[in-house]
Amino acid sequence: MRRSDTRQRIIEEALHLFASNGYDAVSVSQIAQAVGIKAPSLYKHFPSKRAIFDAIVEHMRQLDAEHAKQAEVPGMDEEEAESEIDAPEPAKLRAFMVDRFRYWTEDGLAHDYRRMLTLEQYKSSENMAMYQKVLGSGPVAYIEDMLGAMLDEGLLRGDDPKRMAIELYAPFFLLVSAADAVESKNARRRVLDIFAKGVDDFMARYKA
Repeated sequence: MRRSDTRQRIIEEALHLFASNGYDAVSVSQIAQAVGIKAPSLYKHFPSKRAIFDAIVEHMRQLDAEHAKQAEVPGMDEEEAESEIDAPEPAKLRAFMVDRFRYWTEDGLAHDYRRMLTLEQYKSSENMAMYQKVLGSGPVAYIEDMLGAMLDEGLLRGDDPKRMAIELYAPFFLLVSAADAVESKNARRRVLDIFAKGVDDFMARYKA
C-alpha cells in the first residue's frame, strides 16, 4: 500500500470511528487496527490523534472547495476573504444547494463528518466554533454573501440577504436531519425531492 493511500485510509477510518464512538473514546491503536496496520506505522503518518482529527477537518475543507469550484459558485474560503465574491447564476446556486444536500445525506464521509461534529460540539468552545462554521452560522453567512452579490447584480430581487439566507438554509438544516432518520435510499431521495422543490420555490419567489 502506498504511503498516500495509507494516510487517506487513516483519515477515513478515524473519521468513521470518531463519528461512531466520539473522539475521546477512540485510541490510536483502534484506528491502526481499523486501517490494518500497527500503531508505530500509523505514527509515521501522524504524530498524534489530534493531528489525525485536524487532517480530517482539512480534508473535508478541501472537498468543499472542490465541490464549489465544480459547481461554479464561490467557495467558503472566498466568503471569508475581505474581497467581494462573484455572484453565481441563479441556476448554478440552485444546483449547488441541491447537490450539497445530496452530498451531506448520501456521501459516507460527509455523513460521518456531520455526525462527528455534532457529537463533539459541546466538548469545547473550539469544537462548537467548528460545528457552527461547517453546519450552523457559517453556511448562513456564506449563502448571505452569495445572495447579496446576486441582489447587487440584479440576478435576484429582494432587500434582505440575511433573511433570505436563513429562509434558504433553514429547510436544508432541518431536512438533512430528517434524512438521517430514514433508512431506505428511496425515502432519503423523497426528502431530497422536498428540499429541491423548496429551492425551486425560493428561486421563483425572488426571481428578478
